[in-house]
Amino acid sequence: MKVNVFQDIVKKYISADLKKAGFKKSKETWNRHKKSLVHVINIQKSQWSSRNDIDFTLNIGIFIHDLNRIVWDKNEPKVIQEYSCFPRYRIGYWPNMYQGRDVWWNVKSESDVDKVGVNVSEILSRNCLPVLDVCCSVVETLKLAKTTDCWNTPGDIISFAVLHCLAGEQEAGIRIVECMLKDQNLIEWHAKCKSILRRLDEFEFI
Repeated sequence: MKVNVFQDIVKKYISADLKKAGFKKSKETWNRHKKSLVHVINIQKSQWSSRNDIDFTLNIGIFIHDLNRIVWDKNEPKVIQEYSCFPRYRIGYWPNMYQGRDVWWNVKSESDVDKVGVNVSEILSRNCLPVLDVCCSVVETLKLAKTTDCWNTPGDIISFAVLHCLAGEQEAGIRIVECMLKDQNLIEWHAKCKSILRRLDEFEFI
């Protein structure tokens, strides 16, 4: 496979579509800034890919500035990566095309460029971008997060709770954190939960 075949797909289809939608590219991650959040789309290559046989998928996330400050208390990087987002999804689990499994594309030759590129482009334009276009506020982002029940890790549960609070559902959000404090299986997260409750108490909700 020519070295540039995979990049042909990225340039001709993925980058082109996302640029039209207002995204800016940094390596294989795209950011689109809105007032209170950032939309993130990322290409992830399989660790088992080779130079002549590439498998890749798409990751999608929404980075909320206030959520990052409350949950992680970290400075924001210049380019937001998908792993810093909440909510975040692999494309196979994206709410309006949920397949319950990973979806990967394979690129081996020049003949794959248009076939794979068109398929990825259709999924971006039909399934991904319309949802992100709606999710331009914490309220709409919470609605999106509520459509799946895959928030099982402590970090995701805390982020889900804080998102409730930011979207005007403070009682529900605080109740989630308080339930974590009562769970002895999460004792290593109790200090984090207490710090989250303090930050929520200090936060100036609009």
